[in-house]
Amino acid sequence: MKHYQLLRRRAGQALALCLLVIVASCTSRPQQSVMQDYKPPASKASPVAANQPTPQPAVVKKTPEPVAEKSAPAAPVIAVPAAPKVAIISPPAKPEAVTPPPPPLPTTRDVLGLKPLKVSQMLGQPGLIRREKPAEVWQYAGSDCVLHVFLYDDEPSGTFRVDHLEATDLQGAMTSTDSCLAEMVKKP
Repeated sequence: MKHYQLLRRRAGQALALCLLVIVASCTSRPQQSVMQDYKPPASKASPVAANQPTPQPAVVKKTPEPVAEKSAPAAPVIAVPAAPKVAIISPPAKPEAVTPPPPPLPTTRDVLGLKPLKVSQMLGQPGLIRREKPAEVWQYAGSDCVLHVFLYDDEPSGTFRVDHLEATDLQGAMTSTDSCLAEMVKKP
């Protein structure tokens, strides 16, 4: 078992050494041209060669390769918690003019027991008032129906109150009281 651990350690060291050599070769200076370092050997000149100028080595100009920036050894990565997210809240928009929903239309049950003043506020002045003791019948004519409101005298107090409602179409046949009442309330 120790032999295996020793081999594993040496393999790891060899791998680290190879990586170091590769990284080092990437960061070294580029090699210069062989001709730039060339120096002719010193030789004894012959008498014929003495009169001739010494030949100069040919200069090969090589454009220098861009030198890679030396990078610092990689630093260990440390997880930094992200900054908290900030929500941008815009000011509330101006509320548009909201019209409240219309009040619900009254039904027959809502009108029963009302005094004459409340009936006038709700339906307006009647087109016809018929007085027959102990009652008054107020008549409201619409485009499709006629509403009859029966008010009876409340003996002890002496005031009238709505006791009964009826609706007829324009030919005099009975029709829905609630729909006729709704038409009268909508009527200007």
